Amino acid sequence: MPPAAPQVFISYSHKDEEWKDRLDTQLQVLGHQGILDTWNDRRIEFGSDWEPEIEAAMQRAKAAVLLISADSLTSKFILSKEVPVLLERREKEGVKILPVIVRPCPWQMVPWLAKLQCRPKDGHPLSGGTDHQIEADLDAIAREIGALLK
Repeated sequence: MPPAAPQVFISYSHKDEEWKDRLDTQLQVLGHQGILDTWNDRRIEFGSDWEPEIEAAMQRAKAAVLLISADSLTSKFILSKEVPVLLERREKEGVKILPVIVRPCPWQMVPWLAKLQCRPKDGHPLSGGTDHQIEADLDAIAREIGALLK
C-alpha cells in the first residue's frame, strides 16, 4: 500500500466557502495523482464532535492554506484556535503556512500575516480578477502547493 499523501488543511471563513470550493477543485487534480490530500471542516461527519476533528486535522497537516479576507481575519475561532496552532507547528515542525488573499482586506496590518509571502502574486486578492485570471491564479497556487509537498 502506498504511503498516505501529505495533508493540506484549508482554513477559511464560511463566508468564503465559494473560494474554498474553487481552490479545492484545483487541488483535487493533485489529489487524484496522490500528491496531496485536502482537508476542510466540511469533511467532518454528521454527529461528530467538530472541534477535536479540526484539531486532529491541523496536527496531521503538512501544509495549511489560509484563505484570507476580512471575515477570516475577524473570526474568533480562526484567530484563537487555528492560527496559533498552525504558527506554532510552522515554527517547531516546519509546517508550511500558505496565505491566499481572496478578498480585499488590510492583511498587511496583521503582524503574523504581513511577514508571510502571500498569493496571488504581490498579495492582490483573487476576487479582483476575471474568471479566467482567477482560475489561472488558483491553478498556479495549486501547482506551487504540489511542488512544495513533493
